[in-house]
This record gives sequence, structure tokens and C-alpha cells, in this order.
Amino acid sequence: MLKLVTAIAIVLASFQCIADEIDLTKCTFPSDVPSLPNGLVATQSDMSSASASVKTYATAMQEGLACIDEIGLQLGELATDEQKVAINTAYNEKYDDMMLIVEAFNSEIRAFRAR
Repeated sequence: MLKLVTAIAIVLASFQCIADEIDLTKCTFPSDVPSLPNGLVATQSDMSSASASVKTYATAMQEGLACIDEIGLQLGELATDEQKVAINTAYNEKYDDMMLIVEAFNSEIRAFRAR
């Protein structure tokens, strides 16, 4: 019984060590933001190219967000309040960055279609 208790204590201690060291740098995000054409003067080709760039950007951002989610899930209940705040803040900042680009592009699409 003592060996079992000791083994459980070692496992819990190792989880705590993991929880103390979160590394969000392994979650990668695009370094370049796609340039968006002006929908009032852009050609169909410009809009199509921008659409592909924005989709690629959004997909890469979503992969990075999934990585942050996975880190949070791995920590689970062992995460400290500071770690939870760090994970939530990082996620929200990157999500907001992504949505700014997507919403700006959608605005340009509306302008393009309204011509």
C-alpha cells in the first residue's frame, strides 16, 4: 500500500512540474497578415487571391488556437489560476487578431459586391 501511495505521489508531483511550465511558444501562428484589397476598386482576381490568402491565414490561426486549447486540456485541473489566465489571454488575443482580418476582408467583399 505504501508503494502505491508513493507511486501516486510521484505521478502527481510530475504532473505539477508539467503544470508549472507551460510553453505556448510551441503553438505557431502566421507571422504575416494577408494584405487586403480595397473592395471599391479591386478586380475579381484581386478578391479571389485575397480570399485564398485569408483562408490560409485563418486556417493557420485556427491550428495555433487548437494548440493553445490542447495545452489547457493537458493541464486540466492542475493548472494554476495564473496559467489559466495566461492560456485564456493568449487564446483570446490570437482569436481577436484572426477575427480582425476576417471581418476586414468581409467588409471589403461587401464593398466589392455593392459596386
